[in-house]
Amino acid sequence: MSVCTGNNSAVRLSAEQRVAIVGAGHSGGRVALHLRACGFKGEIVVIGEEPDLPYERPPLSKEYLLTNEGAPHAGLSSEIGWREVGVRLCLGTKAINLQPSRKRLHLSDGQVLDYDRVVLAMGAAPRELGIPGGNRGQVLLLRTL
Repeated sequence: MSVCTGNNSAVRLSAEQRVAIVGAGHSGGRVALHLRACGFKGEIVVIGEEPDLPYERPPLSKEYLLTNEGAPHAGLSSEIGWREVGVRLCLGTKAINLQPSRKRLHLSDGQVLDYDRVVLAMGAAPRELGIPGGNRGQVLLLRTL
């Protein structure tokens, strides 16, 4: 049994449990790494619509726009690193149906994933700039690589 704490709450997890994390961005990746750091030995599955490994979002817009070298490398871990800590990544697929009463998650690639705990870490949609000219072509909404 491992106990992870944060924000004055504790979650008790046994090694037989599966945690599904919907959202393979910064938050979802950090949750997976934190579970391992707390000693959780059960299965962790991270599901993300993007094909990219979980990466840091904050530097994305600044570095991406200021360099001509393409997307910045701000990954939370390498593909090998995720395997070494025992986190299964389901990238390039969406969670399309969550059935909390059955503890079941349906994915866009046809997989059906049973879970013991689920974390919803999908982030938020960027807001459009609500001022005159905010919808011009020079205004970019960045959300993903």
